[in-house]
Amino acid sequence: MKRSNIRVAVVYIEGTNCEDESVAYFRHLGAQAEKVHLKQLTGDAPAELRRDVDDYDILMIPGGFAAGDYVRAGTIFAARIQAITSAGRASSASRTAGPALSPGP
Repeated sequence: MKRSNIRVAVVYIEGTNCEDESVAYFRHLGAQAEKVHLKQLTGDAPAELRRDVDDYDILMIPGGFAAGDYVRAGTIFAARIQAITSAGRASSASRTAGPALSPGP
C-alpha cells in the first residue's frame, strides 16, 4: 500500500493532547490524516460530520490528557473506542482490522 493511500483518523475527545501534532506528523509522512471526534464515529454527530471506522486504515489515539486523567476520562475513552472498533469488526467480517496506535504514557 502506498503511503498516500493510507487513511488515518486521529481520534480525540475533550481533554486529549497532541491531536494537531499527530495529524501534522502523519501528513508529513504522506498519509491522509484528519482529526475525528469520537462522536463522529459513534453516530452522535450531525449526519454530514459522521465518519465510519471502516473508512480508515489506522486509528491513532493521541497520548496523554491535557488536564490529567483524574476523572477517568482515559478509561471512558478506551471503553468507547473498544466498543466502536469491536462493532466495526463484527459488521465487516471481510476486512481485517487495521492498527490502532496510542503513544500515551
